[in-house]
Amino acid sequence: MKDNERKLTDRGHSDCQIMGNRLLQRGFIADKLLVSSATRTMQTAQNLKVFLKWHENQLEVSNNLYLASADFMLNMIAQTPDDYKSIVLIAHNPGITDLFNFLGNDTIDNLPTCGMALFKFDIHSWKFINEYRGKCLWYSWPKAI
Repeated sequence: MKDNERKLTDRGHSDCQIMGNRLLQRGFIADKLLVSSATRTMQTAQNLKVFLKWHENQLEVSNNLYLASADFMLNMIAQTPDDYKSIVLIAHNPGITDLFNFLGNDTIDNLPTCGMALFKFDIHSWKFINEYRGKCLWYSWPKAI
């Protein structure tokens, strides 16, 4: 089986519930979801749907997000229409860890599987997203607690 066809394990589904609850506790609601077309990222998005309160028309699936670089993800975010105030990006390592380190005021060695981060940006348009423009408000992963 190809890597991009792998499904979430039972633990993966459970981890989505744990992390979805943590997002819900923070009052986070998604306006736009940018999701890799890999099977497990699509399943992750579906598992988080109830917690993020998103609708199908807010979902953008991209084959190009599979193993995408931080630069590619940054460009994808920068092209998002400004009427979306919050964006969820569901993608893969190492690019997602690189993006975390590029965007904010914090650095990590690795954002673990099902790891999540919330960033706040002091920008009025997504096209101005750039290096260190964000403040990491929170990050966690299933085994963090």
